[in-house]
Amino acid sequence: MTRDARRPGGDKPARRKPAQTRLPLHNEADVAQLAFDQALIATGVANPQGRWIAVNAALCTLLGYAREQLLGTNTVDLIHPSDVDTHLDRRQRLRDGDLSPMDVRMRVRRKDGGELVARVHVGPVPEADGRLRCSVIQVQDVSEQVLLDAMKARHAADLRGLLDALPDAVGMTQSARWCFANARFAALLGHADADGIVGQPALALVHPDDVAAVTLESETMRQTGRASAAAMRRLARKDGSYVTVETVWMPVEFEGLPAVVWIARDVTERMQSQTQMMVTDRLASLGTLAAGAAHEINNPLAYMIANLDYLLDDARARIRDNAQGSVVEVSREAIRGLEDVRTGAERVRKIVRDLRSFSRVDLEQRGAVDVRHVLDTTVTLTAGELRTRAEIVREYGIVPLVVANEARLGQVFLNLVMNAAQAMSEDRRAENVLRLVTRTEGDRAVVEIHDTGEGIPEGMLSRIFDPFFTSRPVGVGTGLGLSVCHGIVTALGGRITARSAPGKGTTFLVSLPGARDASQRLRSITPPTTRIPRGKILVIDDEPVLGRSIQRMLSSEHDVTVLTSAADALDHVLRGERWDVILCDLLMPRMTGMDLHGALLALAPELPGRMVFLTGGAFTPKAREFLNRMTNPCLDKPFDNRVLRDLIREVLLANGPNGPIVPR
Repeated sequence: MTRDARRPGGDKPARRKPAQTRLPLHNEADVAQLAFDQALIATGVANPQGRWIAVNAALCTLLGYAREQLLGTNTVDLIHPSDVDTHLDRRQRLRDGDLSPMDVRMRVRRKDGGELVARVHVGPVPEADGRLRCSVIQVQDVSEQVLLDAMKARHAADLRGLLDALPDAVGMTQSARWCFANARFAALLGHADADGIVGQPALALVHPDDVAAVTLESETMRQTGRASAAAMRRLARKDGSYVTVETVWMPVEFEGLPAVVWIARDVTERMQSQTQMMVTDRLASLGTLAAGAAHEINNPLAYMIANLDYLLDDARARIRDNAQGSVVEVSREAIRGLEDVRTGAERVRKIVRDLRSFSRVDLEQRGAVDVRHVLDTTVTLTAGELRTRAEIVREYGIVPLVVANEARLGQVFLNLVMNAAQAMSEDRRAENVLRLVTRTEGDRAVVEIHDTGEGIPEGMLSRIFDPFFTSRPVGVGTGLGLSVCHGIVTALGGRITARSAPGKGTTFLVSLPGARDASQRLRSITPPTTRIPRGKILVIDDEPVLGRSIQRMLSSEHDVTVLTSAADALDHVLRGERWDVILCDLLMPRMTGMDLHGALLALAPELPGRMVFLTGGAFTPKAREFLNRMTNPCLDKPFDNRVLRDLIREVLLANGPNGPIVPR
């Protein structure tokens, strides 16, 4: 072995390189042909007339043809009939000189009759003069991808349908922007579809006062990877208002990137119900407190008025006697002083009566109500607010009675009158007018409350009865007043509407159906003119001063016995005593007027029908049920002396005198 056969510096023979296969490539065209034929992408070349002049092995394999079968054929023969027009249109554009590349998806037919969906790329090759020389066409089978895309699309549509059917609002943010919203989410925010939400910054839909809390919760969720706790948040609606929702967030991965799913539930109705329950509870508590206070005021007020009436009657009689020569003189100025005191007492009586009518807790009981009386009561209760803001004008027309609960209806008018008062500036007291109008429209009673205030903007007028909507500053009012009014009026079968013009004031109209049943008409006592004999009257009241006042007032006409205990009265009955009329306080310690009524039904059945109940207004549920069941008259304290006399006369005429019964 020669040294040349060894590696330099060594004795081992050198390793021969493997022999390379050499193809007969004579020029660059041969190289290009080899690359074209061995390309993995199905490729062919078509002349300007669209006939194949070259095809590679991959194209033959894809379409199932031998090379000789494809060469010379027209490319259009391989295209599905529904896509032919698109292909021919593109070919014509190439002939017209538009040599821009084209990518298109079309259906291609195989030799065996099968079809495939192909992505076709056409690359025109120009001549030196710019005319089309040929087109290089690459065909890629995307049938599986199309099927996969169709499956994904169906899946996405099914998922979208499922999400749209959910009762809760579902949205998703990614990269701090909204990327999805279901139908309920869009509707909740006042959009017709998700297009108005998708793409917006995530925090753009959050109330500014909630942004800090949302940002903190988002950071906590990112660090822990756990869903957030349920929280109340306010989201922006399309019209610029906000809706309160209970929302939960959870981190997810969507299309390979982190995202956040929001699940929100509209709690407007729930909050309205809860707030209304709180308002009702407060009203009930206030009603109980007011009724108790009224009861404590009514008892002393009752004997004050009774004694004032007695003193006035006596003083007037003495003046008449003095005019006829009597030596007893009474100062006329003293009588005017008593009359002034009586006027003040009557004013207090009316205030307490109005307070009681608004503080009743039996809010579901209905009867015949005169809307004019309720309006007057409302004005009395709001006099302090109205006095400094506007002149009050009453234009009362004749209206039918309506079937309603007076306290509920009073709540409506109180809200409307207070809104009207607060809409009028104190600085314009001389120009401001609050006009209260009643009129009849068909068989309905219509109440109009007009103010000359600042008015309601047109964009807000259609929403004033929506729960929690308010045009007042934040923290002033709950936005429930008019919503509650709407609910009360609607429950009564009525309608409430509003019209307004900025700067010209607002008018609220309340229309209520009239009472049709004669039994729902208000009962009135018509003092009979028939002269009646002297009767025996029993007064039972735990207020001794009131009992003495009634005795003093009636003693000139009747024989009056006063007791401070129902149990004492029962003892007198057991001893054989009887009376023509029994004036009995409804609620007393130990034994109530109701208890006495029940006892008399068994011991002296002729006496219960002669009972007249006196009440200061502190009704228990049992007392309300008792009065609703009984037909006996009930007289509210403090009462007018003439009313009491007329009521006694009515009972005496209805029952006749009651003779004594000797006990057995």
